[in-house]
Amino acid sequence: MKNKPVLIALLFLTVFIMSCEKNDIEKLEYVPGEILFSPYNFISFQRTYRLIDSLNLTIKDLYNYRYDLITTEDSVELIKTILSSKDYLTRQGNTYSVTYIDFIIKTTINFFDLDINDANDWFDTVESINLTENLTESPNKWGLLKVPEGNEQFWVDELMQYEIIQSASLNHIVELRE
Repeated sequence: MKNKPVLIALLFLTVFIMSCEKNDIEKLEYVPGEILFSPYNFISFQRTYRLIDSLNLTIKDLYNYRYDLITTEDSVELIKTILSSKDYLTRQGNTYSVTYIDFIIKTTINFFDLDINDANDWFDTVESINLTENLTESPNKWGLLKVPEGNEQFWVDELMQYEIIQSASLNHIVELRE
């Protein structure tokens, strides 16, 4: 089952919320100007980015994109140096992982405040260092989009019309009282 971690997390959240007394839940609201979304795991970064850009929306965060590079272990530091130089990967601290296993450098990439220049830089970087997006080992891709305030539900509904989008929702906030 490919989505087992997501289902377990949702089940845990549902059980937790249902176990709270009504008085414990002060409010259920959403973050204005933001929505959550998940492309299907087999959808590439480029395809995801192109859709969001075509809708004139802004990517706040994107998580869990995996890339591989067949090479020798001495290339690990070079790859780390290249990734560290990308502001859109490091705006919130080191936001990528790099591991080396059996002649393959495996990276997990997260993107922050991504604009067209950043996306084009990433496309060039992937090509110049021969990274290959690993679509079979990219579980649970998700992101946050900036949308016009007051139009959050419109954009949730709009995104769900596209075949590459697995889910979209308001970015809900739950406050609990003791």
